[in-house]
Amino acid sequence: MLTILHGVHNQASRDIWVSQTITELSKVSGLDHLSLLDAGAGQQPYRKIIENLGITYSSHDFNSYSPTNQEAGLHVEWPHLEHDYVCDILDIPTSAVFDIVLCTEVLEHVPDPVATIKHLSKLVRSGGHLIVTAPLLSLIHQAPFHFSSGLTPFWYQHWISNNSLEIEKIVQHGDYGDLLSQEIRRFLKLPGFLQIPISNLLRPFIPRDLASSGGFSIFVLAKKI
Repeated sequence: MLTILHGVHNQASRDIWVSQTITELSKVSGLDHLSLLDAGAGQQPYRKIIENLGITYSSHDFNSYSPTNQEAGLHVEWPHLEHDYVCDILDIPTSAVFDIVLCTEVLEHVPDPVATIKHLSKLVRSGGHLIVTAPLLSLIHQAPFHFSSGLTPFWYQHWISNNSLEIEKIVQHGDYGDLLSQEIRRFLKLPGFLQIPISNLLRPFIPRDLASSGGFSIFVLAKKI
């Protein structure tokens, strides 16, 4: 069943969910040692917490993104870090499998997200887990490597179940009020601490069907069957 989180920040709340999910898996795994692959790791934002949990961390990225003002879209500073696997995400070798495969904010940046889910499923050991987050709605960013504005819960329900994976949790991160609050802040250049107060102010005036139709991201935790 889909859970919808209201009154949340975009990145900060996502970081909390990912960290808590990995921590929970480390506690209930029943294994003495866990391995994790961070696919499309970029700046490796979760590496520290993963290693602090005693999990062996491996990272992947294609290391080809280079911000330029010549392209449309939002841009950020992007130093390239060292990764265990530097290649297209579909070329990560399947000779090694992992207890956890993590893929955060990546699927919108690959030309074929269906093929990506299929490949990532092959990298998860039997009984292991896949953690995925990707936008539900987003502006163009990290151009030109941005191929979709978001994926719905129904996309995951279809493709996860078709790749030897079973969804354990699926979460819509934010609602239309949260999304609208973010864009108002972005347009008016307001500070981040106003995110939740603005969304709480807007929410009573938003029709219920509209409120649930928008948000920041979809979070998925799936188990390899």
